[in-house]
This record gives sequence, structure tokens and C-alpha cells, in this order.
Amino acid sequence: MKNKQNEYYTTRNDFVGRYIEIKGSGNFSSEKKRLRTVEDGLLKTFVKSFWVRYWMSTSQIVMQLVFQAVFFIVGGLAVLRGNITIGFFSIVLQYFGQLLNSVDQIFGIAIGTEKYHASLTRMKRIFDIAADKNGDRPISSVRAIDINNFNIKMFPESKKDSKMFYSQDLSCSFENPGLYVISGDNGIGKSTFVRTITRIYQPKLRGSVLINGLDVNKIDMDALRQKEMGFLFQDVPSPHITVREYLSDLERNGFLNDLKESRPFLNVYFSDVFNLADIYEKK
Repeated sequence: MKNKQNEYYTTRNDFVGRYIEIKGSGNFSSEKKRLRTVEDGLLKTFVKSFWVRYWMSTSQIVMQLVFQAVFFIVGGLAVLRGNITIGFFSIVLQYFGQLLNSVDQIFGIAIGTEKYHASLTRMKRIFDIAADKNGDRPISSVRAIDINNFNIKMFPESKKDSKMFYSQDLSCSFENPGLYVISGDNGIGKSTFVRTITRIYQPKLRGSVLINGLDVNKIDMDALRQKEMGFLFQDVPSPHITVREYLSDLERNGFLNDLKESRPFLNVYFSDVFNLADIYEKK
């Protein structure tokens, strides 16, 4: 069970750490399926371990109860009949104390059951988080992105605190074709800005984000990100996934298929110099 727990938490933490990269590259379904498989394995092992412990503990306690109850009844009757002394009966009382301890152990099992139930409920709440909101309007290509009085509400559920993420509202436009650079100090909110206007992040907003004049909330951003937007993240750790699995994700998204039509790519990909086949099964 401990091994399964370690495997699950490693995979889950990796999933959370790479969530933005997964969402941006369109691999969410396959990564979620991989995580769910590990989760199911942990859950089965946990349930099996729980019932083994439960029945072993219950059997032990029941045997103790039966033995002590019989001993107490027989011993008590023997004192009343004068067959044994009161001193000997004190031994029976000691066993009676152990009997009460056994009852406490039964309550301990009940408490353990409730802890298990609570943990299962918390896990279910985490994995039942609602999916991202996505529009249904398709867009074939991006001509322009217009940002008007844009800001992010830091405490959307609080009516008292209306603090905004940026010190002032942002307004700008990006036209295609064009090359744009967003500059600023670390932590100022550059990545948050880009990930929010492309709907990778979905916080509560003030102002509007328009793509080709359409509100971004009405656009099928999942399809748009997969077909028209590329994301290159600075940190893509994948300790639990093999090279072959990573390439298969790229293949499903069409990225690898497009590259395979390129002669320079073919020269590298199938070259004996790089020995790519030797690393397919490595993490």
C-alpha cells in the first residue's frame, strides 16, 4: 500500500506541476487517464488492505470477547456455588477489565472506518471539480486579439475585498501577422496574462478579451489552442512518462505527423547517429 501511495502522489504532483503545459499542449485527456489509472490502483490496494485489517482485527476481538465472557460467567457461577474463592474471582475481574479494553478496540475500528470514509470523500471532491468552461463558436484562424480594461479579480468570492491582480487595468491589441514581446520583472504577471487571455487560466475577470471581435468566453478555445496556438513552456518535467508515450501524445495532436513530412526532421529522427530508438522506453 505504501508503494502505491508513493506512486500515486508522485504522479499526482507531477500532473499538478505540469498542469499548464498539459492544458496548453492539449494532452489533458491522456494525462488525466494515466493519473486515474494510478489512482484506481491505489484505491483497490487501499480497500483490500482495509478489509484485511478489519476482518483480522474483528476476528481477534470477537475471539477475546467470547473467551472472556465465558470465563466471567463460569467463574462467577463457581464463586456463588462456593467452588472457587473470591481471590480467584478477582482474576475474573481482571479479565473483565480486558473485556472492556476489547470493546474500546471495536470503537477504534469504527473510528478508523470513518477516517477512511472521510479520506475517500475528500479525494472524490478533488476529482469531481467541474471542468473548464468552454464556448462552442469555432474559429479557423486568429486575426486579432483585443484586450479592453482587462484585470483579474483576486478574491472573486469575497464581496468586501475587490482587490485586483494588476495595479491598473490593461488595454492592448495583437494583430496577425506580428511579433510581440511582453517584458517585465519576474512575478509581475506576464505568464498569467498570456495564460488568461488564452483561457488556460479561467479566473474571474474585469473587462473583456476579444478574438476576431468575439468574446473569448463564446469561442471553442480548446480547439483553437490545439490548432492555432502553440505554447513552449520553460519547464516540462515528465518523470513518470516514457519517451515513446510523450511522442505518442504529440502524434495524437498532429504535431509529430507534421514534422515527419520535413526532410531535416526525418534525417534526425531516423538517424543512427542519435540512436533515438534506444531511448524510447526510458523515462
